[in-house]
Amino acid sequence: MKIKQLVGISLSILITSLAQAQQVGPSTFNSSGGGSIINGNSYDYSIGEMTIVSTGTAGSNDYTQGVLQPNYLKTDAINQVSLSQQLLNVFPNPTSSQLNIQLKQSDIKVTAITLTDMFGKIVYENKNNLTGNLLKLDMQQFASATYTLIVATNKSTNPFVFKISKSNQ
Repeated sequence: MKIKQLVGISLSILITSLAQAQQVGPSTFNSSGGGSIINGNSYDYSIGEMTIVSTGTAGSNDYTQGVLQPNYLKTDAINQVSLSQQLLNVFPNPTSSQLNIQLKQSDIKVTAITLTDMFGKIVYENKNNLTGNLLKLDMQQFASATYTLIVATNKSTNPFVFKISKSNQ
């Protein structure tokens, strides 16, 4: 019995000493990119997201590299809230079963409804049969979480964005 314990402890020590932790250091993940040399200066660009932020100095030049985020929803928050209150009403929030999107003006047409989870994954999208002044979205099929509702209309170049809480009651 003591030999088995001694062998087990020895193996644990050996495995622990051979294990190496991941190195946390500068790294970049990009979906694509490229570069060019203009007037002797090298310029690189990336499309996607950079995961590191650093600042450095080379001679008299300072450079900063940081997080690049896609420009998915370009909105002016103050104007968007004001405009959404005039044109749309989303209720009840939080909801457990059905979410209502009420159009406050008869000339407004909803062109798309998109619901995303907190990771940005599209969990619902509808670009068809969006007629009437009260649109209903069945939320019972979704887990209890916080979602982002994106409503595109014919009255605004930017979509209206709402944070929706789904609860199971």
